[in-house]
Amino acid sequence: MQELTPPDNNSINVPWSMLDMALGVGALVLSFVVFLLVLHPLVTTEDEGLRVFQLVLLGSAIEGAPAYMVYRLAIKRYGVARDALGFRRPRTRRNVLLVLGTVIGSLILISMYGALVTQLEIDILIPEPIPEELRGNGIMRRALTAIAIAGFVPFVEEIFFRGFLFQGLASKYGMIWGAALSSALFALAHIVIGTMIPIFLIGLLFSLLYARTGSLWMPISAHATFNLVGLSVSGA
Repeated sequence: MQELTPPDNNSINVPWSMLDMALGVGALVLSFVVFLLVLHPLVTTEDEGLRVFQLVLLGSAIEGAPAYMVYRLAIKRYGVARDALGFRRPRTRRNVLLVLGTVIGSLILISMYGALVTQLEIDILIPEPIPEELRGNGIMRRALTAIAIAGFVPFVEEIFFRGFLFQGLASKYGMIWGAALSSALFALAHIVIGTMIPIFLIGLLFSLLYARTGSLWMPISAHATFNLVGLSVSGA
């Protein structure tokens, strides 16, 4: 397989095209439509434990579909190694500090944003809490939620939005536009209006972290830690 050099702060060069990225985004939209079509029968299931289990499995499957498309559109089509998506060791061990800084910065951003829109009483922009279906005291529910939201979801989302879209867009339009456009799509993918602005800003931080470290494992770690802190604070 062809190996690509790690990205630096000035340039990124990957082989996949705008058409490949458009197909990937299309797969993401299609997976969301499928999710909506099968969601109602699940949320009306009387067995609460079964409902949560089904929701977690469905959400994981929906998240995994675009990641599979990335494999087909990038790794398989162009015959490049997995490190083309960023699966390489970080440059230095000190990058752990960058991950910590990114998590802290993300938490500060979302806290400041929430406080601001609450103070201004802009209800439509106030971030919503974690859905009630994924909250509670059951050990199984907590474990499934943690595995999905703080484990699988950050992994596949970072593959798609940073490893695939950010790199692809940055290679065509430069680092700034690559970070901005991929972060905008990252925010839109979360659907809820109240979270789009802070998620866009957090996406910029994750893109910067990836560009700075050259390893996708770093934004995956930051994303997972951020989600885990969110779960802990929410009491899910």
